[in-house]
Amino acid sequence: NPKETCEYNVAVQFPDELLPDAANVCWLLEEHINEICQERNLSISVFLFLLGDTTHGACCVDEVAALHLSADLVVHYGRACLSPTQSLQVVYGFGRQPILIDPLIDAVKTQMEDDSVKGKDILLLYDLPYHYEIEKIASLLKSHLSMHVNTGRVPLDHGHVQQRSMGCYRKESGCCKKVEQECCTAKDQCSKEGDRNNDFSNVQHDFDGIQSSDQSPNPHQADNLQLVSKDPESNRFIVGGLEVELPESHNCGDLSNYILLYIGGKGKQLENILMRCSGTYGCASCWAYEPRCDGQIGSLSNDAASLCRRGLNRRYFLTQKARMASVIGIIVGSLANAHYTHVVSKIRRRIQESGRTSYTFAIGKINVHKLANFGEIDCFVLVACAENSLLDSRDYHVPIITPFELEIALETREWDGYYSLELSDYLGLEKGTDEEGDDKSCNSDDSDKPFFSVVTGKFESSRKNDEHFLSIDNKNDTEHESTGNEENRIIAYNSKGAEYLKGREYQGLQAKIGEDVATPAVKGQMGIASDYGNR
Repeated sequence: NPKETCEYNVAVQFPDELLPDAANVCWLLEEHINEICQERNLSISVFLFLLGDTTHGACCVDEVAALHLSADLVVHYGRACLSPTQSLQVVYGFGRQPILIDPLIDAVKTQMEDDSVKGKDILLLYDLPYHYEIEKIASLLKSHLSMHVNTGRVPLDHGHVQQRSMGCYRKESGCCKKVEQECCTAKDQCSKEGDRNNDFSNVQHDFDGIQSSDQSPNPHQADNLQLVSKDPESNRFIVGGLEVELPESHNCGDLSNYILLYIGGKGKQLENILMRCSGTYGCASCWAYEPRCDGQIGSLSNDAASLCRRGLNRRYFLTQKARMASVIGIIVGSLANAHYTHVVSKIRRRIQESGRTSYTFAIGKINVHKLANFGEIDCFVLVACAENSLLDSRDYHVPIITPFELEIALETREWDGYYSLELSDYLGLEKGTDEEGDDKSCNSDDSDKPFFSVVTGKFESSRKNDEHFLSIDNKNDTEHESTGNEENRIIAYNSKGAEYLKGREYQGLQAKIGEDVATPAVKGQMGIASDYGNR
């Protein structure tokens, strides 16, 4: 039988600033893939298509748009938040920025002479365009300073995306064992079973400067999503999109024995890293080295933590404003992140347990005009990647907070200095704190106790919704509102949105059926807006 050609769809995603070069890159990719397939005698047909616009942020893999054309792989260029995808494999192209390594090593050696940092290890994090030189930098730091250097790495194992291989796979139950240099002759059978495990690993490792996100899950955990930081026995967690693994002797997430060394410019990633590493359980000191693009020597700051202090104060202020909210809107800011469904479910449960009302919105890219349409919402919770979670624009009519800040606003957690924007950290909160928050929100006798607001400077009443029940009297077939514990009761639906609509002066177009006199339709004017034939 002749070889059967395997067809693959590859989506190529570019940020807006790189779209002018997108077409040329696609042609080069297609030519390079065809050359490799011919050299290795592979019967493979690859269809590449561009994603012209992103559903949410450019740093997130637009998995929804890619699946519109049944993509098997996404090639993502430019800045990336490295959020785990739900089903598609991703190949990242970070690009490369020049960096002078020797001046960096000399600057770190000079700072290490300070007595306050002696005996500390280095936690090396970086902006992704410097990924290609990180191993060399870490090796030089170890040799020159004779100390341990813990390097953040691109997370390649999120435990929820199956490993994919070029050509053919068959499940061990009968259909998916790899065939050397041949395509699967039972492709249709594999497709019917819903398992098109396509692997581009033989192709993607030939591209210079591209990082693959191959996954190697535990087969015993295929049905349950396992998060990096959710396992209490694991010392792995995510900081700024990079995975950090601490030695077993360290407490999980405790960075007090480390000095943070960040390589890259100022931006959202640095702000996210500093918010995590400068608070409770944070690093002893935070340094930031900013390379120069013109080939000159960069500068090393030994007080990078000061860059996020004002931002933390602003987040604390928004969290305190959110405490007075009774109607909370949940904005889904990313549909490709593998954690978002679990996070939304947990947020809904938290809000319901606190006695408040929640509404969920999926509105694509967020702007002031979209959110202004929902005047009944007192506070929004944005579920998005760490790069897009902080919206500090004062143009929004209500505060927009993160899921972690919502825990504080609902008094499930205290503001203790620990701060994280990673959704995996939010899902992996300590069980003890989680259970304590459940008891506090459900069983506390002081649930209606007023609290002191630092925003208004006075005591405020709790903005919780009262539950009303309808008690059914079987004898008289009547209904009446009740808050007691009678039998045969049902909860009356109480819509905060409907109550807000009743109080508005303009409630939209109304049909008023039967109130207006019916008249026949007549022929109106014809023409353009500036001239209807009256001139």
